[in-house]
Amino acid sequence: MSDHGRLPHTVSMGGSLGLSRAPIGATLPTMRAPIAIGMALCTACVGRIGGDVKGQSGLYLCHTLCELGATRVPVALKQIKNFLDEYPNEVVAIFIQDATTPKDTAKAFLDAGLGKYLYIHERDNSWPTLRTMLRTQKRLLVLAEEKTAGAPPWYHQGFDLVQETPYAFSSLGLLEAPASCAANRGTANSPLFQLNHWIERVNPSPGLARRVNDSKVLLARAERCERVRGLKPNLVNVDFYDEGDVLEVVNVLNGIPAKKKPFYARR
Repeated sequence: MSDHGRLPHTVSMGGSLGLSRAPIGATLPTMRAPIAIGMALCTACVGRIGGDVKGQSGLYLCHTLCELGATRVPVALKQIKNFLDEYPNEVVAIFIQDATTPKDTAKAFLDAGLGKYLYIHERDNSWPTLRTMLRTQKRLLVLAEEKTAGAPPWYHQGFDLVQETPYAFSSLGLLEAPASCAANRGTANSPLFQLNHWIERVNPSPGLARRVNDSKVLLARAERCERVRGLKPNLVNVDFYDEGDVLEVVNVLNGIPAKKKPFYARR
């Protein structure tokens, strides 16, 4: 990581970050993997199972239908806490697709012992350097897609800070079309840019993701959307980050050799 990197530049908290959505029924291994990519960003769908459905009521990480498979939020957040404890030079961002209350979700973060790491960003302030985030140990950025009313200041409304591309693409041709770079959620003044890059299916396919995440497809679209929107993608959001060339493309966007491997300093 660059000592002087800032969030609004490509994934690595100073640049571009590869994100991975979870397929239906996603459980722990698919949720954990993105954490180990240096500056990691997890896109997490948080929902509550309970009511008339049999099973234990609580907060879960899942996608589309929690009853088909889910990871309990306390388990997942404990893993993130362990990661931050073990790797003091890493910054993590979590973008939550929330189907719960801000109160419940925020409590889960605090109960997991993550309070000391939570970073607060004021909408119109400049972003800190990575060195500053590491020095202060405020190296966990939490964003939520939906409800943030009454939430603590570290539980950010994601689309105040992030603008994005569309995400409902049914074919590779639509993904490669100029309209795929059009404005979607967020505002023109939102400082971070999220590139949504997958073909929408009820249950995402690793094989299809491998084609979509090929460097020729993904890098070409990232560069095209940078020209159209005037912003380098900070968040590169894909299905199955370990299929195709996502990490190599993110390296290139960050001005790093495509094949360069990250280094993780342990405590």
